[in-house]
Amino acid sequence: MSGEIIEEVNVFAKAIMLGVICGVIYDLFRIGRRIYKKNIVFMGIQDIIYWCIVSVVMCIYLYKSNGGIIRGYIIFGIGMGMILYELSIGRFFVKYCTIVFLWINKKIKKISVKICKIIHLGLKKILKPFKIVGNTLNGKIRNGHRLEGSKKLHWYGGKNENKKKKGKSKKR
Repeated sequence: MSGEIIEEVNVFAKAIMLGVICGVIYDLFRIGRRIYKKNIVFMGIQDIIYWCIVSVVMCIYLYKSNGGIIRGYIIFGIGMGMILYELSIGRFFVKYCTIVFLWINKKIKKISVKICKIIHLGLKKILKPFKIVGNTLNGKIRNGHRLEGSKKLHWYGGKNENKKKKGKSKKR
């Protein structure tokens, strides 16, 4: 075989590998969709992001391998790689990676709940003196005591001015 044909076969094999890589990237998006339930708009945005990534990768590959010339066998190789990946290990990859990631997600949630409980208990112990002082001060203020002493506050104009005067009262 001539050197040019060997080079074209090499480019075709790399195109198949690029198709497999594109399939893996899409499956990562699918795994994310299975783990974290999203709405249709978010899924559309994910698809746009996927196709932007894939188109940039394909353009770079075409430029590096073939000087940017679009050849049918390269596009066919990329498509064939994606299909071969999906038919061979793609389904199992998504299924088992989803199971593993859900298990990891569950363990992370359990650990984060335990850490939050430990932090909560620690903060409770650290802040307990402040709570005691705050409750004491709050109780004194509610009971009408001054903060610096134990004398009663007279909230309405000094000592009780409305006391009845002792002595004679007028009777009719």
